[in-house]
Amino acid sequence: MAHVGRRYGDGGSARVGDEAMARVEARDRARIDRIAAGSAADFWGLVQEKRDDLRWCGASPLYTFLHAVRPPRGALLRYEQWNIDEHSVVSFAGLAFREQPAAS
Repeated sequence: MAHVGRRYGDGGSARVGDEAMARVEARDRARIDRIAAGSAADFWGLVQEKRDDLRWCGASPLYTFLHAVRPPRGALLRYEQWNIDEHSVVSFAGLAFREQPAAS
């Protein structure tokens, strides 16, 4: 999801566990919450905030998914951050979606 640090054009280093990455996690989780709730507009609003400075890969396909599968309901299975090198971090998550029963 997020791509942070020198490898991605940021001026400083990023390290898993530092204060800056805790803020990234909070922002990632806010986006994940909107995805899990099926709120395409709210999710896209967070992506557009700060011109997607988190450089989320997959944001467009997720937005499309939220429009194509109605009403999606998901749950976060796991969230992690990983130092891809000494100065850069990527975040990733697993989500599960279940089919909603049809309205009678």
